[in-house]
Amino acid sequence: MSEEEWDAEANKIYDETYSKVYRDEMKRFRDQRPRPWYEAEAQELATNMAEDAVKEYLSLLTRPPADKEVA
Repeated sequence: MSEEEWDAEANKIYDETYSKVYRDEMKRFRDQRPRPWYEAEAQELATNMAEDAVKEYLSLLTRPPADKEVA
């Protein structure tokens, strides 16, 4: 996999994760508090979860293959 493909996939994972978490958090608090109070929290949570998803993706790509079990 080329570096451009890694970047494209990492960006896709980040964007999809961020969007889902942000939308879910905004829906969850919609009727409970004024929007500015929960919007910043939703953005922070979405950013953190998206970054974690990209880190996990990259760690899976760079993790050495598991040794085959010797019979």
